[in-house]
Order: sequence, then structure tokens, then C-alpha cells
Amino acid sequence: MIFNQTEKEERAYLMHIIALLAANIEQMDKAIEDKSKDVMEHKLYLWENLSELDRAEKSAVRQIVTQQVAASESLVEKKKRYRKMMAIPYFGRIDFQEKGQPEVLPLYIGIHSFFNPPTNENLIHYNPQIQISAESETKRSIFREKDKTKRSKKESAQHSKSRNKSFVMTSVSAL
Repeated sequence: MIFNQTEKEERAYLMHIIALLAANIEQMDKAIEDKSKDVMEHKLYLWENLSELDRAEKSAVRQIVTQQVAASESLVEKKKRYRKMMAIPYFGRIDFQEKGQPEVLPLYIGIHSFFNPPTNENLIHYNPQIQISAESETKRSIFREKDKTKRSKKESAQHSKSRNKSFVMTSVSAL
């Protein structure tokens, strides 16, 4: 049996994924707000009781604040990824079926992963080849700028050849 056999079914699944992303973003907004309030409360507590707290207590409160801020920053980054996914949650699907098994396992591929906590299911898988390709192009343009300023033409040509060979090997090993 193939998952989402018709275009209508696939569009309904897409809308379901977008709704899940929106719900997760909303939950993250609430969590970020709660963490922000906690940080403010801890900072206020520290400020109001600064003279009364010993060194260990001050350190503990500062550590709590640092952890809360780090957790909030992590949620903000995740929320950015999910917002980006709202436009195009995934761009492809691969259906896997083991020999002799009637069940087909769909694998949706996107620019970021999406794990649905209530069902413990990874709904969208990240395709690292896209990121590798984008990063490699950025690095190549940076090398080109360095080549222009620091190397002779002969050195630049030799460097380009060796860099291209290693890029091809990286691409093949990433597959």
C-alpha cells in the first residue's frame, strides 16, 4: 500500500504537517516567554538580595540564568527553522518497501528535520547534501577572494585543482 496515493491526499498531508509546525511554533513561543519570565525573576531576585547572598548562592542563580538563556536561544533557533519550513516543509518523498513486505515506509525530505514529540515520530528528514552544497559554494567563493590577494596565478590554479578534487570526494562520501 502506497502512502498518499492521490494528489488530494498528499495536499491534505501537507496541510497536516503545516498545522503541526504552527502548533509547535506556538508552543515554543509560550516556552520562550516562560523562560524569559523566569530569567527576569531570577535576575530580580539576585539584584534585590545581592548583599544577603553568599558566593555559592550568587553563582547558582547566575548559572540558572545562563542555562535558561541558552535554552531560550536554542528554542529561538529551532523556531526560526520551523518558520522557514512553513513555506515548504518538504520537497520530496521516497517510498521504501522491504522485499516480501506489503508495508511501504514514506520518507519525506526537507531542508530541516521535524520531529513530532506527541507521536515520537520523525516526520521530515534533513537532507545534508543541500547544506553541504551551499556551504561548499560559500567556501569556494571565499577561497577565490583569498586566491586573488595572496597567490600567484600558478599557485591559485594548483590550489583550485586540489580543492575541487577534495570537494568531489567530500560529495561522494556524503552520499
